[in-house]
Amino acid sequence: MNRAAQKCFSTPSGRQSTWPTLHSIPTKEVSQAKESTATHMAKTTAKQMARAARIDPKLFREVLCDENFEWHRLNDRWTVEVGSEEHRAMERVLRKIKN
Repeated sequence: MNRAAQKCFSTPSGRQSTWPTLHSIPTKEVSQAKESTATHMAKTTAKQMARAARIDPKLFREVLCDENFEWHRLNDRWTVEVGSEEHRAMERVLRKIKN
């Protein structure tokens, strides 16, 4: 990139930089980035849940398949958002296995 094409940004210390800082990014873009991270929910898998409960992951997935959940299709991954209705259903199955 030639010198004329470079756009300079002021840093808080007054030095010139060609890299944008948080202060040089429009506020709207920063708030949209914060919103997208805030709305992103953590995900978990059947394998992670089973290992945390000290249960064989294959057994857990087999029992999950036997439940025939409407929201899960054959050969799909058992990945769900933590706290969702699907996650609660998987936790109920996990409790059944442990008892």
